[in-house]
Amino acid sequence: MNSTFSGNPAVVIGIDLAKSHCDVVGYDKDRKMVLQRPRISHRKLLEMLSNMPRAVVLMEACGGSHCFVRKVKALGTTAGS
Repeated sequence: MNSTFSGNPAVVIGIDLAKSHCDVVGYDKDRKMVLQRPRISHRKLLEMLSNMPRAVVLMEACGGSHCFVRKVKALGTTAGS
């Protein structure tokens, strides 16, 4: 499992935010995990999302998530916290 999509693309992506990094998982339409990226930096995550097919992005609601949601939405994804 990695960020390349040789099989089905992730349609739902879950992000666990931390101060300097994120943990990311993605699931395809059949609810199978197709993406797992532990400890990815915020900058690398935004870069990765900009190069992926559109998906629903979910993350916990916290003080820093609102700013990050705006950045993710700017990439054309459906994001919510």
